[in-house]
Amino acid sequence: MINSIEIKNFKGIKELKLENFTKINFFVGKANTGKTSILEALYLFLLENQNDIMLLLDTRKMLADSDLFQGFFYDYNLEKKPLIENDKNKLKIDCDKNTKYTNFPLDKQDNIITEISNGVNEINFIYENFEGVKTIFNIKKTFPNPGQIQFQQAMNLQLNGKKEIKISMASNVDFIYQNSFYDKNLINHLSLILSNKQKRKDLQRICKDFSDDIEELSFINGKIVIQKSNLNHSINFKLLGEGFKKYINIQASILAGKKYILIDELENGLHYESIEKLLKDILNTDDVQFFITTHNLELLKKLSEILYSEKNEKVSVFNVYENKNNKIKSVKLTQEELINNIENNNEIRD
Repeated sequence: MINSIEIKNFKGIKELKLENFTKINFFVGKANTGKTSILEALYLFLLENQNDIMLLLDTRKMLADSDLFQGFFYDYNLEKKPLIENDKNKLKIDCDKNTKYTNFPLDKQDNIITEISNGVNEINFIYENFEGVKTIFNIKKTFPNPGQIQFQQAMNLQLNGKKEIKISMASNVDFIYQNSFYDKNLINHLSLILSNKQKRKDLQRICKDFSDDIEELSFINGKIVIQKSNLNHSINFKLLGEGFKKYINIQASILAGKKYILIDELENGLHYESIEKLLKDILNTDDVQFFITTHNLELLKKLSEILYSEKNEKVSVFNVYENKNNKIKSVKLTQEELINNIENNNEIRD
């Protein structure tokens, strides 16, 4: 479990220090105050391989945009390197402003469009631990043909005198955001779960908890499908409601044994009853640290009700806001302060 993190020059965050994380950490605040950027910083900081960096690059659907890499830098200033760190590890993001590209996009008839895009085509994510061991993940945009974009990835390891170091290609962190239930992580999680007898039973119970008419979740011809009791044919998972897909995505991350789970806007698409079930499951999950954004008052009220009889301090709430100088800052509420503010109808989301 991580206890703190400091973020500098990352996206819209000039400088922000978050301390005393608990098992479950909520970020609340007005729109466009950097809550999702905090999750993205945490996700990058906790990663162990470059493949998942590509997932983050695609979360905002910017892979084809010329400012894809520059967007990691505060005010697009490439001179000030983004830094994400705590007392044990740090991540520096470096972008060589001299490696510019010019791309000639094509129209539907494969004619070169006169408008061209220019941008930086290479970025480095430099991880360093407290022993001085550095892992550098390099991602580069290439253009094999006009209008075509590809990404090349490379890793460089600097051992600082050490003879051996264990490199893990597995990831301990999941980032669940809008439409993330279409990415390969969910497929991998469900493959693992369905191959394990106990986990398969747990998944079946979870599906029934959400809706009693769901009999089974499985794979058919490489697709995730759901069997409902009132239907003869299974249904493609993609045809189900957004709430169920998000619910299963979160539960699959838990069953897959992820150590850190980051959830952007937990309430989106979920019915009030489903939120209550999910909150209880999150609170009762062992060995997982959660980081969650929300702006939903009903969710916070229900969380407060559930926590009222909870003796252990499991939850913290960080109110993220812009100060008078337009800098993103945060104030932490303890579990007890959350309950007291909700009981007294105090607004904690602004």
